[in-house]
Amino acid sequence: MAQPPTKNVWEGDKMLNIYIYDYCLKRNWTGAAQAFMNEAQVARDSQVPINSPNGFLYEWWVVFWDIFSARTNKTGSKDAQSFVEAQNLKAQRNQFGQMQKMMGQTPQQSGQNPLSSAQPQQSNTSQLTSVEFISQA
Repeated sequence: MAQPPTKNVWEGDKMLNIYIYDYCLKRNWTGAAQAFMNEAQVARDSQVPINSPNGFLYEWWVVFWDIFSARTNKTGSKDAQSFVEAQNLKAQRNQFGQMQKMMGQTPQQSGQNPLSSAQPQQSNTSQLTSVEFISQA
C-alpha cells in the first residue's frame, strides 16, 4: 500500500533549481535567470531558505574550493588547511582505533597514544607488539 505524501518532504531537485535561479539573479544575469526559470519551471516568487548577499551557491562554492585546494595542492586558506589537518588527524585516530579493535586491544592496554611520536615501549620479550610496531610506522 502506498504511503501518503508528507508535507515535510524535501525536494532536492526543486531546491537546487531555486538556488540556481537565485544565483543568476544575484549575478544580474536576467536573461539566463528568465530562461532557467522557464526551462526548470521555477516559480517567479520562489524564495531560497538561505538568502545570502552573493547567493548560497556562490558562497558554498567558495568554501568548497578553499577546502578542496587545501586538500589537493596545499594552497587553501589557513582555516581550510587547519580543517584538512584536523580531518586527517581524526581519520588517523579512527584507523588506529580500528586496528586495535581488530587485535583485541584498547589504547590503555597497549600503553600508546595513537598520535604520539614517542618511541614505542619494549615488551618483556624485547620485541615490539603489533600495536607498537604499527604506531611506530
